[in-house]
Amino acid sequence: MINGKINAVIVNILIYYKNGEYKDTREFFLKSIGISSNGYELWVMLGNSYYEIGQYDKAKKSYLKANKLNPEDKVSLEMIEKLNPILKNKEKEEAEKIEDNIIFKRASKNHPYI
Repeated sequence: MINGKINAVIVNILIYYKNGEYKDTREFFLKSIGISSNGYELWVMLGNSYYEIGQYDKAKKSYLKANKLNPEDKVSLEMIEKLNPILKNKEKEEAEKIEDNIIFKRASKNHPYI
């Protein structure tokens, strides 16, 4: 019975994914993973959906889970390598924003018109 449920969910996943409806695709992945979390392919496809909507940190976590389930999977490894510099740059940008905010707050204390 579980395989039948997974197959039905996967059909929906593929339809949404093919149509570029990545947010809807993500919901079906989460349902399918709730039914069976052992399929590394589901984790790769979930990672792809997160990647397409710009949720790179969640994409990487999905690819890492896929790689843990199947260390031989080349897609998850390639995507992890692709995401590492993107996430590093994102972290750097966030740190710069925090630093700019701190500098602005300090400056505004000394200058009441800022």
